Amino acid sequence: MPEKLLLLRSYLKEIGNDIEHNPYVRFRETPSTHFARWVIFDQQPATRPRLYFSACYDGEFGSYIAEVSSRLGKGMEPIWCCCEGYISGSASNADSFAKFLQPYSYEADIFLVAFPDLTARQILTNVEARELVEGYLDTIQGRVIAGDARSCPIESTAVRPGTGKHVKSYLERFVAKLIDRLVGVQPGAMTPNTMLSTGSKLIEIEDIVVQNQMTIVSKVKPGMWPRLLLRIFLRLGRRFDSPSSTGQFSGLSTIHFARWVLIDNGDNLLFESNYDGSWESYIDDFGDHAAMGMNAVWGNCVGFPKGGCLDIESFKQVIRANQHPAQVFYSAYPNVTVENIAQDLSLRNAVSAASKFVSGSYV
Repeated sequence: MPEKLLLLRSYLKEIGNDIEHNPYVRFRETPSTHFARWVIFDQQPATRPRLYFSACYDGEFGSYIAEVSSRLGKGMEPIWCCCEGYISGSASNADSFAKFLQPYSYEADIFLVAFPDLTARQILTNVEARELVEGYLDTIQGRVIAGDARSCPIESTAVRPGTGKHVKSYLERFVAKLIDRLVGVQPGAMTPNTMLSTGSKLIEIEDIVVQNQMTIVSKVKPGMWPRLLLRIFLRLGRRFDSPSSTGQFSGLSTIHFARWVLIDNGDNLLFESNYDGSWESYIDDFGDHAAMGMNAVWGNCVGFPKGGCLDIESFKQVIRANQHPAQVFYSAYPNVTVENIAQDLSLRNAVSAASKFVSGSYV
């Protein structure tokens, strides 16, 4: 109903405009939450307006729903009341809320987590520890690092993404060519007169903090072959979704959480990401470091450029055309990058090792 959609937009906008201090839903009160978002899908390929809720959290589904229900249930009531099948009051009852959400929940086909062994609380605790150490060193030594007293005194172990293309082995080149042939990508092909649509609503919610988010819904090509290929590539992708010790995936060191999910009985592919830096540099990184994977997955979707994601301007155009703005986006640590987390973890481990050494030597 149009009036409910209007009310929903207004309510979500009020929450999203003051994510920390709005009087309704404050995810800061749910310590298990890393990231959360609400997105209204009301453009193609959606056939009717739908509400998408996503959360990256610690623990199991049941325990997280209990946490959210007990702390945010009342404030979420006006949101879920706009959705079909919702029974009034369910958001404040963990069992009822879980029963409502379960039929609409999807398991990710690929789920990337930069630091799967760190909880949100641990990441925040490590940030506080680093800031405490920096403050202490600044006090006794003055400016520890010339030019930036806020920088972490531990040299980063994270490898920054390079600007050039990876040197592929013969096998990698063979696999890349095979994938291109299977999905119909023609390397070197360029879509003429490609002009990037800026998408004013999207730009307005980007680059506010050091992190950004994107939510994309792409229509899968019709026919059995693209759907079969996509499912195969997504299944294979699960084998390569483990990060390095510095939170990197295939040379990408900016992704906190990301997931690909087939929805609507395989008709559409949903992708969401929580990442560091600008939208432009993030998409460029995909072309530099993950072209084969991007071609394998999105090459089976409608509108993907003939030249693949290396036809970067056309690839950006396709992303923008299928991207939905998030009305609400929450991060438990909005000013912390993947590289910061790796630095803080190194510092914590160093302090822990030093404490054990001192304890073993002098006690």
